[in-house]
Amino acid sequence: MSWIKPCFLWKVAKEDMATKWKEQIAPPILKDTFWISLFTLIGKAAGFIIPVFLAQCFGVGRQTDVFFYLYGVVLFLGGIFVPLMDSVVVPFVAEMKQSCPEQISPFVGKIFFLSLFSLFALSVGFSSVSNFFFAPLTKFDPSALRLLQGLTWEISPVIVLMVISAFLGGILNAEKIFWLPALAPFFRSCSTLLVIYLFHSKWGIHAVTWGYSLGETVRFALLLTACWYKKLLAIPSNLILDAQLKHFFQTSLYLLLGLIAIGTCPLVDKTMASWLQPGSVTILEYGDRIYQIPITFLCTGFFVVLLSHWSEEYHTISPEKFFQNVQNSLYAIAFIAIFLTVFVLIAKEQIVQVIYQRGKFSPQYIQPVAEVMGIYFWGLLPTLIDFALLRIIIIQKSTIVFFYTSVLHFLLNFCLNLILTPLLGVKGLALSTTITHYCIGIFLYVKVSQNLKSRIS
Repeated sequence: MSWIKPCFLWKVAKEDMATKWKEQIAPPILKDTFWISLFTLIGKAAGFIIPVFLAQCFGVGRQTDVFFYLYGVVLFLGGIFVPLMDSVVVPFVAEMKQSCPEQISPFVGKIFFLSLFSLFALSVGFSSVSNFFFAPLTKFDPSALRLLQGLTWEISPVIVLMVISAFLGGILNAEKIFWLPALAPFFRSCSTLLVIYLFHSKWGIHAVTWGYSLGETVRFALLLTACWYKKLLAIPSNLILDAQLKHFFQTSLYLLLGLIAIGTCPLVDKTMASWLQPGSVTILEYGDRIYQIPITFLCTGFFVVLLSHWSEEYHTISPEKFFQNVQNSLYAIAFIAIFLTVFVLIAKEQIVQVIYQRGKFSPQYIQPVAEVMGIYFWGLLPTLIDFALLRIIIIQKSTIVFFYTSVLHFLLNFCLNLILTPLLGVKGLALSTTITHYCIGIFLYVKVSQNLKSRIS
């Protein structure tokens, strides 16, 4: 029986090690990050295949220029409202969970229906008047402009569904239900790819717009069902703006204006690219799509967890501890950004060749796309730091800082475009974006650090 005591001691030691792992080595934020990163990888994997499939089916040409320009406009509108809806609501819900949890469902319901009606009106209005500003802004020929107008009506539902889905995902994230918002894009992208695959030879580029509309509908249905099942969404008795709603929309206003300013930059880039030789918009888009992979992965994974946990820690732990947590997170983000940048710069042409060189994609475009992508990746570090610091601004509800920063971002990027595009062409547009991110990143880091240190003192 002498073996019993060593076995008992080993069992106790093993249980003690497991307890320390759970409490110290794997705190909730790391466990949530792991799971949401896994589901985000699955959810976004199919989405990253879409531009590859488009390159195979349509190559580089005027119709792809038209679609990517229109999709840039849709992303511009979505980029204004999506961060607004999926981020600003999280600190409000986290705060209400501590004081009045029974008011969360009516609060969410009012925002949902007010946003739905407003976005529907915006979508119809945008589709109705788009032709009046597309013609003078771009240098597309008459046939391309007619195609652009038709595609606009087909893709207009995406604007409404994209933003409302982001809002529903933000509600689930605030409740620490991370997996479904991270996984829903997988079903959206699969539906989009299915439509493009079945109908691209018959419908042409129209299959892409219809595919995106169907995919967003699938994603919206999944998230709406989950919120309704979890009783996080209720039909409001009225749509009167109470004090809480007024505070929400007041906080959202400066963020909205800032997102309009900063979201205009990619649209301006595509507009200026349309003035260059045919295929320039597509080259810019193909390079940017690869650059957006790590950004999208972190924004829908790690940064979602950060916002949810930081929103609670901001009110529950000491300012010194919170500041230290923020610093540690920024160090981790910087390490990831530098590693990815070095890897991509070493193998940029091979990456483009593996991803795009098939079907109608001509080998002559490998180097231009690789050069644009490489310039974008030089700005990955400040871009990711900006996204992390934006979460602090949202938690502090000091969105006016973001507004001023975004206006500065737009003005600097626009001026650099005017200088660099005549000199470098489409590469000048990418370089303007990278330089702007470095300037704004330094400014934002100094400003947020001052705010956090003043809170400590």
